[in-house]
Amino acid sequence: RDALEAVLERTRRSFHQLVASLSDDQLALESVVTHWTVLEVLCHMSRVMEIAFTMMVRRARKNKGMPKVLHTRFARRLNYLSAKLAARGASRDEVLRRYDTANAKMVSLLGQVDDTQWENRTAFPSGTPLTMERIFSEVIPGHFAAHAAEIEETVAKSEGHSFESPGYRELIEPVS
Repeated sequence: RDALEAVLERTRRSFHQLVASLSDDQLALESVVTHWTVLEVLCHMSRVMEIAFTMMVRRARKNKGMPKVLHTRFARRLNYLSAKLAARGASRDEVLRRYDTANAKMVSLLGQVDDTQWENRTAFPSGTPLTMERIFSEVIPGHFAAHAAEIEETVAKSEGHSFESPGYRELIEPVS
């Protein structure tokens, strides 16, 4: 539990460092992958932690998969629009506050996991199985890492630089 809480804290600190590293102009760049702005990507990261990852933990407690409807074009479109709406008028401080609030919610849920629930299972809406432990140890930091790489590539390309590691793209499905 302590190790997983440390993973959440490292991811939270990395989110703060990422936001601090971006200029206002970079926040307004359109992503090379998702067609969100960088600010919208950051808002998406908080929303997914707040809503989807929370749902994963709750579903895993009951050994239930995620609803299949979440793997539809309609759900991806709602996710896309939700990030756009969340970013409207959002300041850096608001973005950081939202992420911190979502992270605190995940820390609280982690503290509520009973010792008998670590091997409980849920699944991504696509059907890929997840244990309770994987949600905290892989899914949350992995989601951050994929979108951080997306932002890094977006900024690099805007400055005329190449980006060497686009392997993250398979983890991010653009909505068009």
